[in-house]
Amino acid sequence: MNAMVIHLKFTEKVKNERKSMHEVLLGIIEIEDSKTYAEFGYSSLYDYLIKEQKYAEGSAQRRISSARFLREIPEIKPKLEKGYINLTQLSKLSTAIKQEQKERGNKVSACEKKELIAKIENKTSLETEKVLQAELNYEPPIKEKITPKGEHVFMTLKMTQAQFEKLQRAQNILSHVEFEGNYTNTIEAMCDQTIATQESSKKRKEKYQADKITKSSQDSSLKKEDRNQKKEVPVTATTAVTGSANNNIADKSVNKDVHWEEVHTRKFVSEKPKAQYRPYIPKSVRQFVFQRAGFCCEYVSKENGRRCNSQYQLQTDHVLSPKSKNNFS
Repeated sequence: MNAMVIHLKFTEKVKNERKSMHEVLLGIIEIEDSKTYAEFGYSSLYDYLIKEQKYAEGSAQRRISSARFLREIPEIKPKLEKGYINLTQLSKLSTAIKQEQKERGNKVSACEKKELIAKIENKTSLETEKVLQAELNYEPPIKEKITPKGEHVFMTLKMTQAQFEKLQRAQNILSHVEFEGNYTNTIEAMCDQTIATQESSKKRKEKYQADKITKSSQDSSLKKEDRNQKKEVPVTATTAVTGSANNNIADKSVNKDVHWEEVHTRKFVSEKPKAQYRPYIPKSVRQFVFQRAGFCCEYVSKENGRRCNSQYQLQTDHVLSPKSKNNFS
């Protein structure tokens, strides 16, 4: 087999790979739009790709960024299939645009994005970064590096000067607790305080919710007793007041009530049935449900038995509830 045949066979495989990559991106768009990841118990598309589809973190993020570009600018489809641009370039472009919009408040339009894509065609990763630096003042992010070694973990962090000054200030404040004064102990002390504060706040909140539920139950019982007493009082009074002299009045009152009931019963039956809505859920019940769930989503996927456990925008209905479609718990 000569070199040309090997080359042509490999070129065909590369074309098929790019075509399948385009289909993967379309699948990611469909999963995000339909929120299929939530049905499998994941709180985000990113978690779904990593944990369910076993993508590496960087690979998942590159595909998400590229899929969103493809949805916004469908014209990039042939450029992806022919290899004029790749996922790494689109991921860098997405990061540069976010930096521009967040740090400088400059919104990048779809037209400007198309022009940027045209400028990074057939460029290497380094050349792409240079173009983005010139066009958007792009600063490539320094990745935080975490390296486990035995019982220790080594971390490389990037901090701004302002963040470093805050760390030093915290170190000075905690100097009476951590006499060694190194940054590892300072970070540990801050973590301990944050966790203790959060747990204390959670306990206070749980106690407050429990007391509120108890008080609400007691109030409901008292109101129920009051209603029962009010229902009994008119009957007793009527029985006591109505005598022989008031029989005619009582009969007229009874006939009037019967007539009113017949008329309104017929009116009710003749009306069209109204649409069925979910009954109102009392606040005390909602509070009890949240407390029972540990303030986490209780939805369990029927596909893989995974519980969602998300704490984002909790509600008393889930996405699969027929009466509350597109709501998340």
